Amino acid sequence: MTDQNQTPPWGDDANFDASKAWSLIQNLRAEVDGLKTAKTALTAERDDALAKVQAESDALARVRAESEQAVKDAQDAAEQRRAELEQVSTLRTKEALLVDAGLPRDLADLVNGSDEDALKTSVERLAALRGPGAAQDRRPDPAQAASVETDPRAALAEQIFGS
Repeated sequence: MTDQNQTPPWGDDANFDASKAWSLIQNLRAEVDGLKTAKTALTAERDDALAKVQAESDALARVRAESEQAVKDAQDAAEQRRAELEQVSTLRTKEALLVDAGLPRDLADLVNGSDEDALKTSVERLAALRGPGAAQDRRPDPAQAASVETDPRAALAEQIFGS
């Protein structure tokens, strides 16, 4: 609806020029076609940009997920190594306490406790099973107790390995 005071684009009704109106309609149609083409091009450009952004977002999400999994795997491996270290450390402590008490190392699985005091108590109980004075009755290792003067093998070893 046009306002009564406005003049139509092709002129006033008394001086209507059909060729001017037709030219105006053709120009408007060309302009509409041009705008439709520009809209299509811009829509395609926008869709391409969105697809690219989505692909980059998906790639970053995959990298993030892989990184999080790698961190989790590393933490699990570190925790497992920590537990293994704790087991080995406890075993070495048990063996050291057994050796100090004059007991064989293979009794380490019989030593119970969660801290060093409990382990010492357990070793003392095992040592008590041997009876009083049993530690003094322990025979020395023949290789360590051999004398160069009394054992010919020790003399030979001294010649070969001696300084």
